Amino acid sequence: PGASTPGGSSTTTKTTLKYLGSNAFKGCTALTSITLPGLPDAVGSNVFDGWTADQTINLSNTASEIADQIQNGMFDGCEATVLDINGNEINA
Repeated sequence: PGASTPGGSSTTTKTTLKYLGSNAFKGCTALTSITLPGLPDAVGSNVFDGWTADQTINLSNTASEIADQIQNGMFDGCEATVLDINGNEINA
């Protein structure tokens, strides 16, 4: 579990994940944000399915690295704000 924030909570993974399965964070409406230190070696589809526009996904990757995962379906069904390592919003 992450630190409490008004209206929900946030979480940060401490280590780089090896695999992030399909639907891993599907429907996690209690989280207002998540920070991943790096994209896993393997990523499933619809990982953040059901996330809404008032949620944020912070990734410690460049826009081009994230683009590969967008094409692979990682963000299918996701309306959250996705930010790259530089804080730039990515159109996922």
